[in-house]
Amino acid sequence: MSTILDPKQANADMPFLPALDYKQMNGLGLNEIEDDTFDCVLVKGTVDAMLCAGHAGRENALLLLAEAYRVLKPTGIFICIRYAGGE
Repeated sequence: MSTILDPKQANADMPFLPALDYKQMNGLGLNEIEDDTFDCVLVKGTVDAMLCAGHAGRENALLLLAEAYRVLKPTGIFICIRYAGGE
């Protein structure tokens, strides 16, 4: 397994890394974050995991998406990476 982006390993091959601000947060409660704050929000695998938890998981997934939308700048990018196996 290799790391593509690692903010602790900035070097000449990736000069853009120091300019990035990485945050790992609980997407269900971003109360301390103001509206229209982020240029990009990345959600990886979280929605799939939530949807496996039935009705409560669906409600949490909707809350996560609402919070992501709220903290994303109007010109921001939302990236949701998920695995949806075919049946």
